[in-house]
Amino acid sequence: MTGGMNNAQPYRLKERSCATLSELAVAMVEDAETAQEHLERGYIQKWIEEDLREYDARIALDKLLEQFGIERALFEFALGHAPEWAPTLQGIPLTEDTLTEYLQQTLKDDRVSTFSSIDRLANKIYRWRLLVDERVFKGSERLAAVDRVWREEVEAALRLRGEMLLYAGVYKVPAANLDRFLFADRELEIALAARQVDDSAQAAADFEAAAEAAAWEGKTSLLAELLTADEIKSGFASRYKVEDDMNFEQACQRPWFVDFHKRHKLRTAGHEATLRDAAEIAHAQACAVEHQKNLATEQAAAVAPGLMERVTAGLSGLDRKVQ
Repeated sequence: MTGGMNNAQPYRLKERSCATLSELAVAMVEDAETAQEHLERGYIQKWIEEDLREYDARIALDKLLEQFGIERALFEFALGHAPEWAPTLQGIPLTEDTLTEYLQQTLKDDRVSTFSSIDRLANKIYRWRLLVDERVFKGSERLAAVDRVWREEVEAALRLRGEMLLYAGVYKVPAANLDRFLFADRELEIALAARQVDDSAQAAADFEAAAEAAAWEGKTSLLAELLTADEIKSGFASRYKVEDDMNFEQACQRPWFVDFHKRHKLRTAGHEATLRDAAEIAHAQACAVEHQKNLATEQAAAVAPGLMERVTAGLSGLDRKVQ
């Protein structure tokens, strides 16, 4: 019955009405957030089992949800139960050419420019291991090489990020808001920092989970650079050096950043991506410190008495006759 017509009432997932298992599988993978809410309440499982009587599909869905995170599970379910479905990119079937062309948008004027939608796409590609999935890219050797090197550089970047988080100077700045620089899930930051001081099996497992879960624009820029590179090889150098970053000069006002920068002679693209992140944090801190100094100067000037006020105050303290 998979994908076929049936007499069951259509299942509504937000604005989509799904009459078949195939339609539901596609709707779920394309709106994972809503699907997760329905799955957590058991609505979807009940419809598949009781309305469609697709018992094997129900078992397969349960196993996928146990084995993978929600997005990967729904991706696998769609590939298995919606044969006509193919991953899309802004409504266009995802191919090696469309992926390369789309990510080239992130490399403009020798600067890395990323957008949240592209970051989400790159994160899905990483989680789903799409580049090496023969069902999607038909066993492309080039994309397999990109995937291998990309994962090496993502790990290098995240290990370096973990080291950066151990610098006390990252946090000790008045009025510096780090929220926009940190991952939404602070447990990921803790896992990355822990990896730098503990190489136990648990630390390694936490690190791998952090690498898969981190929706991080550095991951996107690394993928874009690899897809547009003439030669794909391990240890490739980024074309975007941190020294050329607009934040670099002011970032060097922060001692922790200077030390962090000097300690890393190895400058593969993964390292470079994190150094650029560090420069942005240090730049924001330098601006915060400068703002605090200016604010203190303005407050002191507002409190300090002027010449006439000082003369008047001095006279008022004298004997009336002397005045």
